[in-house]
Amino acid sequence: MGLKSIKKTVAAVSAVTIAAVSSASAFVTSAAPASEYLDYASALQYSLYIYDANMCGKDVSAKSALTWRGNCHTNDVFDFNGKKVDLTGGYHDAGDHIKFGLPAAYSAIVLEIAYDQFGDAFKQTKQDAHLKTILDRFADYFKKCAVYEGDEVVAFAYQVGTGGGDYDHGYWGAPEVQPDAYKVGSRGALFTSEDNPCTDIVAATAAALAFHYNNYGDANSLKAAKDLYNYAMKAETKAVSKVPQYSRWDADYWDYVSMASLQLNKATKTNDYDANVNPNVVGKMYTDFASNWDGIWPLVNLYNNVSKYYGSSTLNSMPIVKGNNLKWAEGDGFRFVMEWGSARMNASLQLTGLLYDKLNGTKDYTAWAKNQMDFIFGNNSQKQAFMVGYNYRDDVKYPKYPHHRAADGGTVSPGTWDTSTALPLIQNTQKNVLVGALVGGPEDPGKTQNSLITDTFRYTDSLNNYVGNEVAIDYSAAFVASLAALYLEYGAGGKVVDPPSRMAPGVKDTYVIDSSLVTTAATTSVITSTSSHKTAPATADTGVTAFIPVMGVLVVTTAAMFVLKKKADN
Repeated sequence: MGLKSIKKTVAAVSAVTIAAVSSASAFVTSAAPASEYLDYASALQYSLYIYDANMCGKDVSAKSALTWRGNCHTNDVFDFNGKKVDLTGGYHDAGDHIKFGLPAAYSAIVLEIAYDQFGDAFKQTKQDAHLKTILDRFADYFKKCAVYEGDEVVAFAYQVGTGGGDYDHGYWGAPEVQPDAYKVGSRGALFTSEDNPCTDIVAATAAALAFHYNNYGDANSLKAAKDLYNYAMKAETKAVSKVPQYSRWDADYWDYVSMASLQLNKATKTNDYDANVNPNVVGKMYTDFASNWDGIWPLVNLYNNVSKYYGSSTLNSMPIVKGNNLKWAEGDGFRFVMEWGSARMNASLQLTGLLYDKLNGTKDYTAWAKNQMDFIFGNNSQKQAFMVGYNYRDDVKYPKYPHHRAADGGTVSPGTWDTSTALPLIQNTQKNVLVGALVGGPEDPGKTQNSLITDTFRYTDSLNNYVGNEVAIDYSAAFVASLAALYLEYGAGGKVVDPPSRMAPGVKDTYVIDSSLVTTAATTSVITSTSSHKTAPATADTGVTAFIPVMGVLVVTTAAMFVLKKKADN
């Protein structure tokens, strides 16, 4: 989980999105009506930027699509039994700077599923290169975490950084300038051992790497997947990880073992891994809870049904998915699965339904998922959206103050955060727009698990709100995948106007939606406006960043409002 904020200078107004309404398109599978609350192409594009915001390592300045992120934690090199292990790279978990094996592997699995099942959405919106950059980074970091002796894995680094009130959770500021001077503990690394084998994390990582091979043909990922799988399954003791921040509720690891087995069957074109799919799936697959880092049985059940890919172990699991995993995917209100990260859990339930329809050739849950996504984008009684910086409609409120240290970009001056809680003392200031990030969502402690929100709800857009306003790499994973599925179903009008000039403040023109996708011109009126554009990440000298004024253009179309930002001259 993440923490609080610090001082902020200017919150760049308006993020930007894209549009031009199209009556027909060869790029979509349906002529179903588009949403009034989002443009599926631009929403999908923006949803990926959280991964740029959470990049860690020596190459962030070069690889991140955000101008306000720079290199950080470049000394993440640790000792394991006298061997130096380079653990630079990867992603920060949430609003803090810790790197966890889970939920990272879960996040990678779900994003790989997004490409595996809904890859055309990324290709048609020209976001496939961006997604591959993100997934390559996951895979490269996972390989670094495997410690070898000869040809065999002997340990796995499952965490970098410390939680609680220590160096990472106990610090509020930009990662680029996280200083030794404010250490309360130390930024260390945790490795598997005989008494803490982390079977769940290692198997999840093997599954993610096998997926990466199946999607992109990376032979090194397949080798690492096999090696990690063998390491996990040969251990005399198998058990879930002992990670205080991410301890699994049901002490089960067979879901990740099963998914790794299924993906390795596909990768090797054999049934060699069947033994670890069944009978272990049976008895566990009836969960009625949405997939998340703590359990992916709904996703296992869906993939376990595809016999053409996964061999003799497959079952007719669709009735189980429909009757149990999708038990709560119904009703006219917002499905409130749980308070912490409610939008994340809702998006995961959407994904389960959308995958069910895709693999089963049905439309049982597609319209329901669309309505749930509309709620997330502001179609609710409070006109409150939960994607940062999207600014699609002027009658909808969008989060401005997510619980995220890098976006807040605060200095490292003493007295800017509460050292006992690591929460910022200066509230509701944000230097950078964390564009596209999905915040936690509605919080209603009075509501029961798996209930419906049909009227008002509680939500506070505040840096200190780490329940409803934090972001995380796992929060956005199913969100990305569901947007991709909905784009293919409803995205006929979701195109972009003048890609090089329509980026949000702080976004490089690295991954743009091809202007050839524009099929119909919209009637527009143009109004000039001024915003602020952050040009560089925090530096060790000042801990703050420079801003330059940038003229923007507000384009009002028949579909909605969009903000177009001109590239800065310098």
